[in-house]
Amino acid sequence: MNITTRQAIKELLESDSEKINKILISNNAHGDIVRDMVNLCRRKRVLYQFVPTRKIDNIAKKNQGVIAIVTSKEYSSLDEILDKSKKIQNPVLCVLDEITDPHNLGAILRNADCFGIIGIILPKMKSVGITETVIETSSGAIEHIPVTRVTNIAQTIDLLKKEGFWVIGADSNSGETCWKFDFKRPTAIVLGNEGYGLRRLVKEKCDALVRIPMSGRMSSLNVSSASAILFYEISRQKYQENSSSS
Repeated sequence: MNITTRQAIKELLESDSEKINKILISNNAHGDIVRDMVNLCRRKRVLYQFVPTRKIDNIAKKNQGVIAIVTSKEYSSLDEILDKSKKIQNPVLCVLDEITDPHNLGAILRNADCFGIIGIILPKMKSVGITETVIETSSGAIEHIPVTRVTNIAQTIDLLKKEGFWVIGADSNSGETCWKFDFKRPTAIVLGNEGYGLRRLVKEKCDALVRIPMSGRMSSLNVSSASAILFYEISRQKYQENSSSS
């Protein structure tokens, strides 16, 4: 697998450099982030090489003058994510029901890292997995957010409930507005497919539904944009609770 964005490569060097087999840098590449990458390579003993620009262009037409050749990203297990959740007060997970666009998954991962989401759950079927585009779009966030794949989302929701999570589905047409909903508890927020939203059974399995109030002519948001708003609201409520109790 190849990573071609500078920020994603820098994040990987800082957090998990053992996964990098080699970094190729264009002879014409320059800037602070390139110098930082070279220094990190030297410090972490990662093999790097300056090469003609055409060599990088032959490997990837879209690039930023640098390519990291890496071992494929491994998925976490659901048990690992649940074990992590037990160490955090009011943990928040995100369940993605048949998201298919890698750019959306990458953006959701970046949003999740920004707002303290502890893990992402994907179905094995009819869903995008971890790809080069996902890694690059996440701008390195994927190195900080565990991602797991499950066979059945509905059954996984049942398991999350048994583990004490309140499962909340995002729906553009029904449910309470997210501003009024109380997220100050262990929460699994469920986001649906880009075209048809949450599947019927998944929606029925949720403990509650929430919606984002909108005043314009569009009836819905892109799923990655919706995730940012919902993650922010959950984070805001948790921060407010911690501030009032201190």
